[in-house]
Amino acid sequence: MDMQISLKVDKPEKPVRHMNGVPVYPMGHDISLTAEFVNKGKDNLSIEDPQTSQKVLLWFLPEDETDEIVFELNPGTIDVTGERTAPITSDIQLGPKESISVSIEFNKYCGDRCFSPGKYELYIEFMEIKSPRLEYGIEFCPQSVPNLIAITINEDGDKWFREESLLWLQKLPEKPDIKLAVEGETDDQKTVRETRNRENARLYLEKWHVQQETETIRDFFENIRLK
Repeated sequence: MDMQISLKVDKPEKPVRHMNGVPVYPMGHDISLTAEFVNKGKDNLSIEDPQTSQKVLLWFLPEDETDEIVFELNPGTIDVTGERTAPITSDIQLGPKESISVSIEFNKYCGDRCFSPGKYELYIEFMEIKSPRLEYGIEFCPQSVPNLIAITINEDGDKWFREESLLWLQKLPEKPDIKLAVEGETDDQKTVRETRNRENARLYLEKWHVQQETETIRDFFENIRLK
């Protein structure tokens, strides 16, 4: 099959920097990708639609792990009886040089594995054809702070992400005064805490654009930047 697959990051639109040619993105920002499937041959190509096919696989490798993790972009569903149902797909025709693109909200597949700072690789596989590996890094940096605060004070958000966000915010030289719920918290205590969190977050972010330019903050982020 004369097909080529490419993979690129759409969001964040720009990395905060490059590290030995590898783009580095701010922690706390969702990552959106686009995979493009191109017919490189001279004849029409008939394939399962990559937007619905279960044969499209996303391979992911954190730097500190040895085993790749694989995800189906279009997994089947399992009902309460345990019966698995595959998504409905159909064949499409790609003329010579024609392509089809698939958008991928990466965090939907392994949000907890790519949220924390580190170096990562990923690639797409379809019908035994693989895209080139896409390398990138995630870093706790000044651009992370507003998003991590928003995640932390979102009472409806995932508990793990809120705790992880607060953990990193607490590393800052001047920490935002934000508290998560404790065991036994009453409704009244929750209301007071949430109100205080929102106000403290607002006050902190109002001065963050100035604070992040101070020598103390610059040195802090320089010392923990991804290497």
